[in-house]
Amino acid sequence: MEYWCIDRIEEGQAVLEGPDQSFVHLDLSLLPPKATEGDCLIQSGDGWQIDGEETRRRRQEAAWRLRNLWSKGGQDRP
Repeated sequence: MEYWCIDRIEEGQAVLEGPDQSFVHLDLSLLPPKATEGDCLIQSGDGWQIDGEETRRRRQEAAWRLRNLWSKGGQDRP
């Protein structure tokens, strides 16, 4: 499954980063009303949907990286 993540929202548009690190600009009206920066989206026949599980997983990974950025040896990943 290909995920697109909302990198940022600016001037009524969402900037999505794709699985190949490319970026696209989409009008916010095309996304779910509750979509926010950092959400992972999948595209289906019904439009864009937030994948809550993938969003949580990536946010946990980012939090782990931030906590362990300066630690020596770090800890095992979640």
